[in-house]
Amino acid sequence: MSLRARGITLIELIVVMAIVSVMLAFVGPSVSAGMDNLVLQSSARRVASAFRAASAAARTKGGRIFARNDDNSIWFTDGGSAYQTITMPHGIRFGKSTEAPTFVLLESGQILGPDHLELINGRGRRVQLSIDHATGNVKLSDRT
Repeated sequence: MSLRARGITLIELIVVMAIVSVMLAFVGPSVSAGMDNLVLQSSARRVASAFRAASAAARTKGGRIFARNDDNSIWFTDGGSAYQTITMPHGIRFGKSTEAPTFVLLESGQILGPDHLELINGRGRRVQLSIDHATGNVKLSDRT
């Protein structure tokens, strides 16, 4: 009659831990890239939403609202006073534009300024906000 010991040995535990660590080494970077892309998309949605809110405020108020951006923030001004400022999270920046980086949101709902605004994350992925000047619509489009 033989008695078998129940449980696992130290060798078995080490082998399982080695397998799990190898699997995590492959999965970890892809999860990190996914999070970076999620933060980029979320930031672009915030900026688009701010454009829509500022456009609605310009129509309601009957006056112009100006938007300017630098590398990591965009601010909306109502004449001389600050209306809204959005600072990008770490690793997200605005792309350089050859056009003047000033947008004018008119009382009619139209937007004057560049045709697009681009956001870039640290991995080089880009999201573009396309601006329809006639209607004032701001749409997101991926650019990898």
